[in-house]
Amino acid sequence: MRWKIRFDAGLAPDIIIAIRMGRTNTDALDYYLLPQFEMRSKPLGLAEENGLMLDAFRFETLDFFFDMARRVPVSEVAPW
Repeated sequence: MRWKIRFDAGLAPDIIIAIRMGRTNTDALDYYLLPQFEMRSKPLGLAEENGLMLDAFRFETLDFFFDMARRVPVSEVAPW
């Protein structure tokens, strides 16, 4: 299986969340959280195995992303 991700450079996102779908397009296989520096003007091709350069951005679920984005009290993160 192969997937092509096309980037819209006009939007200038900091991160793209790409979802690789299974053969029937009913189930998500995995997710790629791609930072801006990995975006290219040409489409990015993904295969079942992509090597470390791309699979470093691969996640089974979006739990990591949601944990990064969650709100926390300042007292939880401030060193004072």
